[in-house]
Amino acid sequence: MSNANMASIRMEVRDLEGTLLPAYCDDYDDPSFSIDLSAVAKLILRTIRQAGQRAACVVQFFRAGELIGSWSLAREHLSGAE
Repeated sequence: MSNANMASIRMEVRDLEGTLLPAYCDDYDDPSFSIDLSAVAKLILRTIRQAGQRAACVVQFFRAGELIGSWSLAREHLSGAE
Protein backbone atom coordinates (compact mmCIF):
# COMPACT_ATOMS: atom_id res chain seq x y z
CA MET A 1 0.00 0.00 0.00
CA SER A 2 1.45 3.38 -0.90
CA ASN A 3 1.65 6.20 1.63
CA ALA A 4 -0.93 8.17 -0.38
CA ASN A 5 -3.49 5.39 0.21
CA MET A 6 -2.49 4.52 3.76
CA ALA A 7 -5.02 5.22 6.50
CA SER A 8 -4.03 7.64 9.21
CA ILE A 9 -4.32 7.85 12.95
CA ARG A 10 -4.92 11.26 14.54
CA MET A 11 -3.23 12.01 17.86
CA GLU A 12 -4.73 14.78 19.98
CA VAL A 13 -3.30 16.22 23.18
CA ARG A 14 -5.60 18.25 25.42
CA ASP A 15 -5.38 20.26 28.61
CA LEU A 16 -7.62 19.90 31.68
CA GLU A 17 -10.40 21.97 30.08
CA GLY A 18 -10.34 19.83 26.91
CA THR A 19 -8.62 22.47 24.77
CA LEU A 20 -6.38 21.05 22.05
CA LEU A 21 -2.66 21.72 22.40
CA PRO A 22 -1.97 21.98 18.63
CA ALA A 23 1.82 21.81 18.93
CA TYR A 24 1.40 18.19 20.07
CA CYS A 25 -1.38 17.06 17.69
CA ASP A 26 -0.54 15.26 14.47
CA ASP A 27 -1.57 12.60 11.95
CA TYR A 28 0.43 9.40 11.56
CA ASP A 29 0.35 6.49 9.15
CA ASP A 30 -1.77 3.68 10.56
CA PRO A 31 0.58 0.77 11.31
CA SER A 32 -0.37 -2.53 9.71
CA PHE A 33 0.36 -4.36 12.96
CA SER A 34 -1.54 -4.49 16.25
CA ILE A 35 -0.36 -1.99 18.85
CA ASP A 36 -1.72 -0.94 22.25
CA LEU A 37 -2.36 2.75 21.59
CA SER A 38 -3.38 3.36 25.20
CA ALA A 39 0.11 2.30 26.29
CA VAL A 40 1.60 4.57 23.59
CA ALA A 41 -0.63 7.44 24.78
CA LYS A 42 0.56 6.89 28.36
CA LEU A 43 4.21 7.08 27.30
CA ILE A 44 3.61 10.17 25.15
CA LEU A 45 1.73 11.98 27.94
CA ARG A 46 4.52 11.29 30.42
CA THR A 47 7.16 12.41 27.91
CA ILE A 48 5.35 15.67 27.08
CA ARG A 49 4.85 16.49 30.77
CA GLN A 50 8.45 15.65 31.67
CA ALA A 51 9.56 18.00 28.86
CA GLY A 52 7.80 20.84 30.69
CA GLN A 53 4.33 20.99 29.11
CA ARG A 54 2.48 20.50 32.39
CA ALA A 55 -0.84 21.61 30.85
CA ALA A 56 -1.06 18.36 28.87
CA CYS A 57 -3.58 16.09 30.62
CA VAL A 58 -4.97 13.77 27.92
CA VAL A 59 -3.57 12.00 24.85
CA GLN A 60 -6.07 10.39 22.46
CA PHE A 61 -5.75 8.45 19.21
CA PHE A 62 -8.52 8.41 16.60
CA ARG A 63 -9.03 6.39 13.43
CA ALA A 64 -11.74 7.70 11.09
CA GLY A 65 -13.14 9.76 13.99
CA GLU A 66 -13.38 6.79 16.35
CA LEU A 67 -11.41 6.78 19.62
CA ILE A 68 -9.01 3.82 19.50
CA GLY A 69 -6.67 4.56 22.42
CA SER A 70 -6.15 7.13 25.15
CA TRP A 71 -4.48 7.97 28.43
CA SER A 72 -5.16 10.76 30.92
CA LEU A 73 -3.80 12.05 34.21
CA ALA A 74 -7.11 11.08 35.82
CA ARG A 75 -6.67 7.50 34.63
CA GLU A 76 -3.05 7.56 35.78
CA HIS A 77 -4.10 8.56 39.29
CA LEU A 78 -6.87 5.94 39.38
CA SER A 79 -4.43 3.21 38.41
CA GLY A 80 -1.90 4.39 41.00
CA ALA A 81 0.82 4.48 38.32
CA GLU A 82 2.24 7.96 39.04
